[in-house]
Amino acid sequence: MPSVLTLSPNARQRQFFAEKAKFILYGGAKGGGKSWAIRWKQILRRLKYPGSKGLLLRRTYPELYRTHIEKIAQEIPKGMATYDNQRHTLRFANGSTLEFASAQYERDILQFQGAEYDDIGLDEATQFTEYQFNMLRSVIRTIRPDIETQIYLSANPGGIGHGWVKRTFVEPDFSKFTAEQIAEYRSVNAFVPAKVYDNPVLMKNDPYYLKTLQSLPEALRRMYLDGDWNIFEGQVFNEWRQDKHVTDKFEFPLDVCKKIVGFDWGYASPGCAIFLAYTPENSQGVSRVYAYRELYLTQKTPEQWALAIKAFADLDNIEYIVLPHDCYVNEGRESIADTFQRIIRKPIRRGATLQKNARKNRLAITHQYLSDAKDGKPLMQFHPKLLNTIRTLPELVYADNDPEDINSDGEDHAYDALSLALLSKVIFALQSGAVKPDAPVGRMPVTWRMDEQGVIQGSNFWDAFKQIDYAKVGRTWEHK
Repeated sequence: MPSVLTLSPNARQRQFFAEKAKFILYGGAKGGGKSWAIRWKQILRRLKYPGSKGLLLRRTYPELYRTHIEKIAQEIPKGMATYDNQRHTLRFANGSTLEFASAQYERDILQFQGAEYDDIGLDEATQFTEYQFNMLRSVIRTIRPDIETQIYLSANPGGIGHGWVKRTFVEPDFSKFTAEQIAEYRSVNAFVPAKVYDNPVLMKNDPYYLKTLQSLPEALRRMYLDGDWNIFEGQVFNEWRQDKHVTDKFEFPLDVCKKIVGFDWGYASPGCAIFLAYTPENSQGVSRVYAYRELYLTQKTPEQWALAIKAFADLDNIEYIVLPHDCYVNEGRESIADTFQRIIRKPIRRGATLQKNARKNRLAITHQYLSDAKDGKPLMQFHPKLLNTIRTLPELVYADNDPEDINSDGEDHAYDALSLALLSKVIFALQSGAVKPDAPVGRMPVTWRMDEQGVIQGSNFWDAFKQIDYAKVGRTWEHK
């Protein structure tokens, strides 16, 4: 017979255990007992519902092992459950199972397609993308009338998923919601905030942990001690202003603009095509770029992608389409670039993804275009219907090991398509002279030139970025 199980959750953990919403976020600051809570919420469900199935995820297996698997042996009474080391599954005497897994890369989440779970725990949810979360929402289902399916999330501010977690659970935008819609939303999505002060066991056993959090630099202290979600450590494009960059009021009709398409290939993960319009100069001598359309799709073949783009490319009179280097890989069959050329019948250009300083230049060009021109508006603006671009671009964060490069574990597909197109236009223009996107003199360069090292020149702005090798080879189109 199992030993007696005795638990002593704190007040916030009890609130989390009792919450009935479909999706529940617990935490918001360090030290609130998030991992214990999310683990034991699922263990208690396994005991309550014989034969039930749960899944507990962290981004990497080492994190999963240290945070959860290693602690299971210390916490589970003898005879209650056994751990299957090969299948990473906790098997209970009543037939219930709790599976432990990781999803380090965005495409790894597809391993759960077709599976069914009664509940899922997503520990440190801000380390996952919104795409991964949405995929998990599709695999919580049950035919049992006695079980309400749920997803449990724990998180601190910061990370690649900061934006979607904040707007989904912490500060939803209810500006266009009715009172009834707000109530319905709150019944589905719940946030149980918890800080180190809510964890008396930790405060008693490790009093120096509180002092450690209090001594952090201000931004980190506000994030990890106070649980302040308005601090976004590591945000790449802090120029972004929703009210300035997003507009449906274009100065020129599209038919007088030069139009190009930037493309980022994806099959398992989303792929993205962004349509850009380069306007003539306005009355103040400013020529800007409008991102006016996006295609954001998953699990589409090269032929399906080409047909989708062609439908708009013919309509819009597209000048050319720029593709990344991996679209030119030919592994015994037609490359993606060849497929596009055959179907779309528009000029196809190879993007500068393998050239020296490619990532440096793409990031710098995007910063430039997001900055203000002399008329006070950004050099680049976005139509409101570019939902995924508008959602993901301001939420990108810097890489953990390089504070001057984008963290590619985030949802960067729209950024890749956009920056590839922007840089292609600059490089093409440099073949016959300098590029002139109007920008305030003294703040950003007025002209761009490329030196013999392949670096876009214009001011000391470019010196802030390091050289990154962007080569990614050896993968077929199904794998990206």
